[in-house]
Amino acid sequence: MTSVKPSFKGRQCKHKKALFAGCLVWYRFPEYEVASKCVLKKLGIPIYPLREASCCGSFVQGASSNWIYMAAYNLALAEQNNMDLITLCGGCTNAFRQLQYSCTRNTEYVEDINRVLKPLELEFHNTIQVHHILEVLDDYKEDIPKLLTTNVPLQTAVMNPCQVFRPEEIMQFDDADHPQVMAQLVRLTGAACVSYASENQCCGSTLTLADKSVAYCLGEMRLEELDKKGVETIITACGNCHLLLDRMQGQYYSGRRIPGIFLPQLIGIAMGFSPQQLMIKDPRLKRRLQNV
Repeated sequence: MTSVKPSFKGRQCKHKKALFAGCLVWYRFPEYEVASKCVLKKLGIPIYPLREASCCGSFVQGASSNWIYMAAYNLALAEQNNMDLITLCGGCTNAFRQLQYSCTRNTEYVEDINRVLKPLELEFHNTIQVHHILEVLDDYKEDIPKLLTTNVPLQTAVMNPCQVFRPEEIMQFDDADHPQVMAQLVRLTGAACVSYASENQCCGSTLTLADKSVAYCLGEMRLEELDKKGVETIITACGNCHLLLDRMQGQYYSGRRIPGIFLPQLIGIAMGFSPQQLMIKDPRLKRRLQNV
């Protein structure tokens, strides 16, 4: 059973890596997956597909205890293929790690899971590692500067993906209350990273499932502050954050549009990839980054 999460680099030679983008990214934000593949390839990290992967189960956590079987299915599938997972979504990362944490403390969970998985000819042993893309990039923060070809002249602010850091005893990454890694990675590209009052708070995106007005209010408050600080773009590392702050922005915010881009897109620009290669869509941002 796995209890302590080793560094990503420590597992590099032992297991293949599958990029688990998650439903939200697969269907709404293919640019996040594309940019991540570009950056990981540049870092020399081979990525393999995890065929027959499904939803991680995070979206039904509050409604049904069956989410554990959805998460375990994907982990068992990865185990069967001798793969660790690199995740892009905070929700996926959190669901997988919560399940793994619970299973290290109660073997009855594993027995129950394997009873459900048996008809699929899968068995879950809780032996693989799950790393969010932020954790991978953090492990390579000394290598990244050697691969950069340009500085990115942008005023940015980060939206820290809260589920990658919390709860601290499970996620074991960065400072759960005051994360620093994402801002550090942004600054490697030459972009300025502006601090603001709510940068360590949840984005509020999942509240759209219960009360859109509350989620929109949180988004509006954040954007108003970023506008006053002259922020040009919001850097995200989770599909949920990006959904509320970029894709839904026009539904609740009437001020200056502040586009969002994913962290691998920003790093990709600094590595010399073009906005087209990284699927950067905002026309003003694309023009700004075309000749950096």
